[in-house]
Amino acid sequence: MPRSTPIPIPPPPEPAAAPSSLAAADSADVKASPLARRIAGQQGIDLTQVTGSGVNGKVRKTDLPSTPAALSPEQAAARNAGAKASQIAVNFANALGLDISGLSATGYRGRISLADAQAAAQAAGLWSPVVAAPAAAAPVALAATPGVEQPFTGMRKSIANALRQSKQTVPHFYTAMDVEIDALMALRAQFNAGREGAGKLSVNDFMLRATALALAAHPEVNIHVSDNGITRFDQVDLCVAVAIDAGLITPVIRNAAARSVSDISTEAGRLIAAARDRSLTADDLRGGTFTLSNLGMYGVRQFDAIINPPQGAILAVGGPRREAREAEGGGIRFASVLTLTLSADHRGIDGAVAAQFLSTLKARIETPMSLVM
Repeated sequence: MPRSTPIPIPPPPEPAAAPSSLAAADSADVKASPLARRIAGQQGIDLTQVTGSGVNGKVRKTDLPSTPAALSPEQAAARNAGAKASQIAVNFANALGLDISGLSATGYRGRISLADAQAAAQAAGLWSPVVAAPAAAAPVALAATPGVEQPFTGMRKSIANALRQSKQTVPHFYTAMDVEIDALMALRAQFNAGREGAGKLSVNDFMLRATALALAAHPEVNIHVSDNGITRFDQVDLCVAVAIDAGLITPVIRNAAARSVSDISTEAGRLIAAARDRSLTADDLRGGTFTLSNLGMYGVRQFDAIINPPQGAILAVGGPRREAREAEGGGIRFASVLTLTLSADHRGIDGAVAAQFLSTLKARIETPMSLVM
């Protein structure tokens, strides 16, 4: 999928104000080795507050306050698992190998926020914000300068690692099926008659409902897969991929198969709005047994999505198109058609199972009254 691994980490906050010229002059007057001075500058250490152990009080690297060494992502994830922190902060810290379990929290309801994690990462020399060029510099932003490599943000690094691991270690296979949606579009128009704004149902709302019902009928697709085995789920916790400026995020619609189209529409709308204003909670992001990614609104005809481990599959939904079809009794008719592509983990799902799931999904979509009964 244009993916989502998750997580999503917003752009870094505005950097703190530069020290005053007087403070900078004071630090410049301190005797220090070039290495110590460079590290102090990177980590924001005030050299005037450091006692030097070198000749004539010269500050050496060993005199600087110690900073925590970077952990592996796995070690960081283990330490951060119990931290009272936003999911975005946890993902950011895990990607950098940063232990945030003991940080002071300034976030909502006493949670460790992304800003808290970024400040700790910057102090540890593991991360630095992108600082805007001074006014005297060229007016073109560095990010827009051709030929200049930009380092990954914490979110992008996390996404890149997850996508690489999924594509390299999960045996993907792909099954595609075309589905006619004229009946669904007509039913949607009836439902939306007289509704305004957010009260209107989208095609994606119906797709989510149909997918949830198909997963309930085929729990062998509603699974998690690991190196050790398969975990099957009776409840469908359906992830919906949401594109935001910082990347892709996948909040979860809980128990989706038990919800009506209107209920799914309301919950999806809430999650999408929260994703875009960065107010999702950890519970909104935790878990998920299957993911739906829809790029039809961008004019994409068909695409192959990348599985979001440990989930066993992901559904990619393309945009509608008009096609000529043979009519009953001969002749030609035109139909609105879209392509559904299931990416599945072959360790847990076989081709026949994928085909049966898509056939059930196709039947639900092409007989849309089954989605509202």
